Amino acid sequence: MKSPKLYIRDSGLLHALLKITDLRALSTHPVAGFSWEGFVIEQALAAVEQIDPLATAYFYRSIAGAEMDLFIEASSGKRLALEIKLSTQPRLKRVLVCASRPQASTNPGGCCSKSGLFHARQH
Repeated sequence: MKSPKLYIRDSGLLHALLKITDLRALSTHPVAGFSWEGFVIEQALAAVEQIDPLATAYFYRSIAGAEMDLFIEASSGKRLALEIKLSTQPRLKRVLVCASRPQASTNPGGCCSKSGLFHARQH
């Protein structure tokens, strides 16, 4: 098992710690994509919590390196996967899709690789 991925869910705190004071400074800073991921994850988790407080959320990376930035499993068993990118021109990429496999939450190694795309885009 690799070390867990760290997200800073409070982008305002992250920007303050890095002395990023405006959008222009953020857009050219190496942390912009990381900040966007954390922001989108925080917004998604807040929305999910309102709908289903018992839902669980994970970051997932397969042994082969396919990733999902946010994998949410509702208490009903429904699943949602998000791949989050900060880009003006997001591109399709191959991601690991586990939502169709019942054993995904208990046996991630049993997930199958399929072509898919889950984008949370900045508007």
